[in-house]
Amino acid sequence: MPYRGYMSETETRAILEPIARQVAEHLGDGWTVRDWRGRADENYITTMLAGPEGEEILLNLGDVGRLRISGFCSDPDISDHLKNVSITVAENRPLKALAGEITRRILPDLREGLTKAKAAVRKLNDDHAARTALADKVQGILPGARMPYHDVKMRHTEIQRYADAGHVSVTVHLDRDGTGAREVTLRDLSEDKLLAVLAIIA
Repeated sequence: MPYRGYMSETETRAILEPIARQVAEHLGDGWTVRDWRGRADENYITTMLAGPEGEEILLNLGDVGRLRISGFCSDPDISDHLKNVSITVAENRPLKALAGEITRRILPDLREGLTKAKAAVRKLNDDHAARTALADKVQGILPGARMPYHDVKMRHTEIQRYADAGHVSVTVHLDRDGTGAREVTLRDLSEDKLLAVLAIIA
């Protein structure tokens, strides 16, 4: 298939936008056309179809005579968990048939993927909240402790207190879901503090 070559933004939009508007009509109520500028690249001008249930579909030009259609999510937290769903179709395909291709080949996988991705994000946030609560309890027992690693996407929390200013060295690596610790180094803690920390992270 021959490469389409350079086209200006104006030329690209003159092709994509009329297609997108008519496809949106064929897809039904709630579908709209939006401009999407996720990449500042004139060779990747994209038009977005936005659905009534949060679906997003990108249309952009492929090789000569072809359109690329891709399921999408503009929320980066969700898109990190979303599998790629894309097809190519003939640019001169009847627009009702093109909408049918989207309905049949894109939307089922996209909707299922969005449901799973949103659930994964909720789980990440819930796990992070659990680790935060656990870490706060440990820090309450160990003044001067800090969390150098504590991030939703890292799925890991580390609590550290170095042996300085009269404090002993403490390192606690918390499990992903905050139900306990997967690695603990507690040196020279008093018995009461040792038991208090272990009671929290056990």
